Amino acid sequence: ASAVLFALSLASYSATDPVPWPVGSGGPGPVRNIVGPVGALLAELLLQVLGWSAWIAPFLIAFLGWEIFWKRSGRLVSRIGGTILLSLAAAGSLYLLFDAGQPAAAPHAGGWFGQVFGRLIARSLNRWGALVICLSLLGLSLMVVTRTSLVTAARTAAARLAGAARGLWLAWVRRGEARRKDRL
Repeated sequence: ASAVLFALSLASYSATDPVPWPVGSGGPGPVRNIVGPVGALLAELLLQVLGWSAWIAPFLIAFLGWEIFWKRSGRLVSRIGGTILLSLAAAGSLYLLFDAGQPAAAPHAGGWFGQVFGRLIARSLNRWGALVICLSLLGLSLMVVTRTSLVTAARTAAARLAGAARGLWLAWVRRGEARRKDRL
């Protein structure tokens, strides 16, 4: 339920919603957010703090709920650390891709966290080096959160691609056979 409420709040976000938040930028009038004033506040907070990477939050909450429901909550500390790293790396990557070099007053794709995290890494590695680090941290955090490895993911992807290629090859051969039979 929380994941659905987060997603609905973000999907129906409007910058003109009156938000009881010090950094809110809405005016007077009714709240148009589907979830109401709480949804408007939640969406504003998530977008201010995480930027576009706020869209990760509903998926992480759904994943956490799934883990709790099936009682697979082993390695809780590493999961929490991976989730924090995932949020920071996604926000930092978005900042470095879209906002680096923009004026400070411009809206941030990475939010506050992305701006701080991206600038912190970019101080010593510049923009593109920091982006490589953020994307690497993003991949690492996905492996920690989902408990999978790159080798397993690559093997699965290769098996699916091989199956698709085999299916295309068989379809091509069968089509040729059907043409040959029609000519006969």
